[in-house]
Amino acid sequence: MMQRPKSWYRLIFKENDAIDRRAYTFCVLEQLRMALRRRDIFVCPSQRWRDPRVQLLQGEDWKSAKSHVCRLLERSSYPLPELQLLSQQLDEAYRRTAANFASNSVVRIEIVEAKAAIV
Repeated sequence: MMQRPKSWYRLIFKENDAIDRRAYTFCVLEQLRMALRRRDIFVCPSQRWRDPRVQLLQGEDWKSAKSHVCRLLERSSYPLPELQLLSQQLDEAYRRTAANFASNSVVRIEIVEAKAAIV
């Protein structure tokens, strides 16, 4: 279910609680476009906007190809070591970013609408 964006609220709902049909239509179209880009919804049949999971191997096909695919990608077929490696890499990246934040001239924190925001 799509949430009603606050930015559209004043355009859609008028003083007497009447709904501006054109504004509502544009709001729905904008939300649909954003959902398509986030891959929250899919269009069938479509090459660009379809569910990317449709082409994944399933069941016995995946079981028979798993070791070969993992070897080609130089990845473990066991998820725990892979997740531990990704966790370690993410932690290192976070620590590097935090250590260099003060000297980074292209990023700063500003107060926007009473909240801290990275700019």
